[in-house]
Amino acid sequence: MYSLIIALILTIFIEFVIIWLFQRKKLMKLLLYSFLVNSITLPLASYTFFYIYPNLIVVEVLVVVIEGVFLRYLLNIKYKMAILLSLVANLSTFMVGVIWGYL
Repeated sequence: MYSLIIALILTIFIEFVIIWLFQRKKLMKLLLYSFLVNSITLPLASYTFFYIYPNLIVVEVLVVVIEGVFLRYLLNIKYKMAILLSLVANLSTFMVGVIWGYL
C-alpha cells in the first residue's frame, strides 16, 4: 500500500511537470488534472497488471489511450496532441519507475 501511494505521488508530480511543459496554462488547474487522471489510471493499471492481465506493455498502452482521452477533454486539445502528451508523460514516469526499481 505504501509503495502505491509513493508511486501515485511521484506519478502525479512527474506527469504534471510534463503536462505543464506542453501546455503552459494555469499551474493549479494542471496539477488538479494530473491528480484526477492519475488517481484513476494508476490504481486501475496496477490492479489490472497484478490481478487480471500481467502484460506491462498492454497495460501501459491502455493507460496512454485512456489518459489521452481525459487530457483531450480536460485541456481542450486535439486527440493527436493528447495522445502524444500522454505518451511522453507515461514514458517519463515509467523510466523513473525503472530507475527507482534499480536503486
